[in-house]
Amino acid sequence: MMMAATFTGCARTLPPPTFADHVGIHERAEYAKGAGAVLYLSRVQRNDGRVAYLQELDGYLLLLRQLTLAFEKTTGMQPPPKATASYGDAIADELRALQQEGDQVGKLVRDFLSLGAARRLVEVLPEIVEARRLAKARGEAAKREVAHTGWPAWSVIAGLSDESLLNDLRLLGSGPAACGAETPDPTTRPGMPDFFIQARDSEGAEVQVSAELKRLYARIRSATKAQRKAMGQYGPYKSIFATKNEPGAKNETWVFQVGSVERSGQGSTAVDFRPRALRIECEYNQTGDLDRAREIVVDQNGDPVVLFPADGSPAHH
Repeated sequence: MMMAATFTGCARTLPPPTFADHVGIHERAEYAKGAGAVLYLSRVQRNDGRVAYLQELDGYLLLLRQLTLAFEKTTGMQPPPKATASYGDAIADELRALQQEGDQVGKLVRDFLSLGAARRLVEVLPEIVEARRLAKARGEAAKREVAHTGWPAWSVIAGLSDESLLNDLRLLGSGPAACGAETPDPTTRPGMPDFFIQARDSEGAEVQVSAELKRLYARIRSATKAQRKAMGQYGPYKSIFATKNEPGAKNETWVFQVGSVERSGQGSTAVDFRPRALRIECEYNQTGDLDRAREIVVDQNGDPVVLFPADGSPAHH
C-alpha cells in the first residue's frame, strides 16, 4: 500500500512505516507468551500426545521462520532522502521488536526440543534439523546485515546454539552418533543382547529354528565391530541389500528402524506405534567398516516427513 505523503508548509515529508504486514506475526508471538512444553511431560508417552506435541512445536518453528524472514526484509529498508528521524526510528523499533519476539520463540522451541531429546523421541529429528537451519541462516544473514545495512545485527537466536542442537541429535543417537558411531561394542559389555546369542533351551541345547532364523543368527554373529555397534544401538537389522557403488565394490547397506508407523491389525496397534518412525541406512565397505549413514524420518504413509510444504503452512501429522 502506498503511504500518503504529508505536507508542512512547502516541505514534503514521509510518514514513518507502519509494517502492517507484520501485525499477524506480532499477534502470534504475543499469543505464544507463557506457552511451554510442560503440558506434554506425560502426554508424549502416548501417540495422541506426540501428535499434539509435534503440531504445536511445528507452529512455533513456522512462527520463528516468519520472524527471521521479516527481520531480514526489514533490514533492507533505508530511510529515503530528506526523511525525518522518526522514519529511521520506526525501522529500528520494528527490528528490536522482531528480535525480541524471535528470541522468545527460540527459547520456546528450545523448551520443546529439550523435552523431545530427553524422552528419546526420534519423531522430533526433523524439527531439530529445521531449528539448526534457521539458526545458521540467521547467523549468515547477520554477517551481511552488519556489512551492508548499518542496522543492529541479530546473529544468535536465543536457545538455539549449534552446540545445544548437536547435543539433542546425540541424545537421540542421530547425526554424528548415527549407525553406532558413538556406541560401545555390545559384545564387550556384560548382558550381551539376546540376538547375538543362538537360541538355546534351559539345558543349553540349541533350539531348532527355521532356516531363515538360522541365517539371521549366522549373519548377526559374523558381523563386524561397526555392524555390531549399530545393532547395539538399534537392535537387529531390518534388511540388508547390496549397495550399487563403484564397479566391483561389494558395499552393503544395513537398514534399521526405530518405531513403527504400521498398525499390527484392525483395532490394535504395533508395540512401538508412533506418528513417525526413523529409518536408518548404514552403508559398510568391503571390510565391514562404516562408510556413510543416512537417516529418514517417515510419516504414517511411509513418506519422508516434510515440515513445511510449499505454501509455508505446518505439515499435517
